[in-house]
Amino acid sequence: MTLAAAGAVSQDDTSGGSAVDIDVQIRAARLRAVFERLPVTLAITTVNSAAAAFVLAASGTGRMAWAWLALLAGLTVLRAALWLRFRHAGIGHAGVWLGLALGGAFASGLVWGLGAVLLPGTEAGAIGSTGPLVMLLLLAAMCAGAATVHGMHVPVALAFVLPACLPLAVGLAARGDTRYWLMAAAVLLFAATMAWAARRSARHFGDTLRLQIELARRTHELDAANAALRAEIEDHRATGATLRQAQRMEAIGQLSGGIAHDFNNVLAVIGGNLQLIGKRGEGNADIQRLVAAAERATERGARLTASLLSFSREQRLRPEEVDLNAMLREAAPMLRRTLHGRMELALELAPVRLLVLADPAQFQAALLHLVINARDASPPGRRLTIATSLVAQDEAGAFACVRVSDTGPDMAPEVAARAFEPFFTTREVGQGSGLGLSQVHGFAHQSGGTARIEQPPEGGVAVSLLLPALLVAEPAPAMDEAPAFAGRVLLAEDDADVREVLKESLAASGWEVTEAADGAAASAVLEGDVPLDILVTDVVMPGAVSGVALVRSAARLRPELPVLLISGYPTATLAAQGAEEAEMNLLRKPFTHTELLAHMRQARQAAGRRPVDGPVDQPVLFSR
Repeated sequence: MTLAAAGAVSQDDTSGGSAVDIDVQIRAARLRAVFERLPVTLAITTVNSAAAAFVLAASGTGRMAWAWLALLAGLTVLRAALWLRFRHAGIGHAGVWLGLALGGAFASGLVWGLGAVLLPGTEAGAIGSTGPLVMLLLLAAMCAGAATVHGMHVPVALAFVLPACLPLAVGLAARGDTRYWLMAAAVLLFAATMAWAARRSARHFGDTLRLQIELARRTHELDAANAALRAEIEDHRATGATLRQAQRMEAIGQLSGGIAHDFNNVLAVIGGNLQLIGKRGEGNADIQRLVAAAERATERGARLTASLLSFSREQRLRPEEVDLNAMLREAAPMLRRTLHGRMELALELAPVRLLVLADPAQFQAALLHLVINARDASPPGRRLTIATSLVAQDEAGAFACVRVSDTGPDMAPEVAARAFEPFFTTREVGQGSGLGLSQVHGFAHQSGGTARIEQPPEGGVAVSLLLPALLVAEPAPAMDEAPAFAGRVLLAEDDADVREVLKESLAASGWEVTEAADGAAASAVLEGDVPLDILVTDVVMPGAVSGVALVRSAARLRPELPVLLISGYPTATLAAQGAEEAEMNLLRKPFTHTELLAHMRQARQAAGRRPVDGPVDQPVLFSR
């Protein structure tokens, strides 16, 4: 007997694991099997009872036979109605359905047993006639059928067999004749045999069902384990992809760090020589024009290197001197492409030079956010204006203003009040993160300024970015005038070209330069008796003595000597060398002659030395 044949247990029922759960499932399966096989039982009852009634009616007991048949038919209809109700209601109240099944089987068996004893023509005295013999055969067939069909549920099988056999056995034994005693014993033996057969069938049904439930449970566990394994495999794949991406980014960072060092050295040589050429060719307009173009290209190269390092997250972006008007002119083509032809871009730049101290990459990102917001919020054909101006100086200082305005629709006051809040957006879900304007506001505040949203009288929206302006001092004397003696500097740089251009630049500003091609040569100078006013050293140099080791040696040999570190390597590489920007005076390549002198001045002042008043090649900028 299989589980499918019994129609007993669903997949959901087999997911349990305890022995108690399995026993409950088996009992429920036995009861379901009883009702699912009830139509077969009722069909057998109907056919056999009709045959018995016809035989008995032919023997002269028609009225009683037909009454007996009508009783069985009514009982059969009632049990069929219970079967239909079970099909629709299910096994919900198992105890009630079990009682109904036992009651129906008992009533049917009792009607058969009493009919075999009480119907005229079936009495013991007529045992030799055809009627009693047919009745006995049909009764035996009904008992055998009950033991077979309901064999998976022993109580239901016995509820039919015992009421059907015991009245006949009692009736035969009551005759007091040895022959009838033997017949009664045969009936009881037959009933016991049917009970044993039902018990055997029920045990086989239970064992098979238990195995199938256990198999289904193990299959369920295996499916769950396979699902967990597949999920773990997917997690491993995702982790592997993330690891490979991190490794690629690390490789890019290492590669860009090496490229940046050599590229920054090249830019330092080019930039330094361009400054020297510009000073020596001041009277030649063509030379000045060519030098200016080359210097702009050098600056773009430096920004390219910084962007590459920023992308690979190997270097923290630093604020630097930014000419707003020049940067906007340079960014205008890119901004027009960003507008996709939906809006006209106009620049209204201040007639004066506006210098601010800001991170160029973050400024460009803030400007791009403002342009994209205006583009997405305005219908096609409108105008976008970027204007710069110098805000009047007050107790807070002078501010350079970059105003981005459009002629699109107005911004509601409640939206303008929350526009700078992180994650606040009026766009549809998935069309914006709400971080654009908050990044603009954060950049302005980190740069010492602020950002404002305005509603111009002519309509549209204007966002003003205010950054502290740098004030320009009067130019210092030219380098070709006789420079005053500034001091003695020990310059440790392994790149010969960089070392040469730095030497020329420092000498032109009045410094006496002692060169060292590596850390070991610089250490030898420190151990000697050459008077020095400052040490300028590269961080990463060949040999056993790095720039950091040289600084430590200088701190031991000449504790009062100011030190300036220079390098083109990214932050991670410098940190591995022990050069922490927060702890050491560090100047990053490429740098201008002015930046070099300014950092040397700061190093000397920090060490308590006299400030350097030598000439510089560019105006010195100072903030409020």
